[in-house]
Amino acid sequence: MLNLIQNEHMKWFMKKSTKVVFLAIAVLTLGMALIMRAITTNAGITETLPGFVAFTSNFLIIVQFFAVAAAGSIVASEFEKGTIKLLLIRPKSRSTILLSKYLTSIFISLYYLAAFFLFSIIWGLFSFQEELLMVKKDKVSGLHMVFHILKPL
Repeated sequence: MLNLIQNEHMKWFMKKSTKVVFLAIAVLTLGMALIMRAITTNAGITETLPGFVAFTSNFLIIVQFFAVAAAGSIVASEFEKGTIKLLLIRPKSRSTILLSKYLTSIFISLYYLAAFFLFSIIWGLFSFQEELLMVKKDKVSGLHMVFHILKPL
């Protein structure tokens, strides 16, 4: 069963559409960050990173759409390429093959979800400049949160 899931992952990852979807998720979240930045700047409101991530979580339907499309293509591509016959002549049962495709679809949706939140956090860090106040020897200085995170320990 693990070999079937690994095989499905390899087939899915080698598709051009996989890379296009991750790129689309990055562009969509960047667009949301730019729009949110423009709206909050014009309204005179300060937005924070947690607020931006909460805002982008309202658009998770986009990720579900991509996941459903990927799940459908997993099954449809087997029939389109004729490789379903190669799968069915293996000593695995049909239910095991379908279960591996189902589990792969769940993993794909989790990958898309993780990418969505990762890009939301990255664009949020760069778009909504939260400063951390540093106090060193009676001096208070601001440090952008991105540089604080990237600063070596």
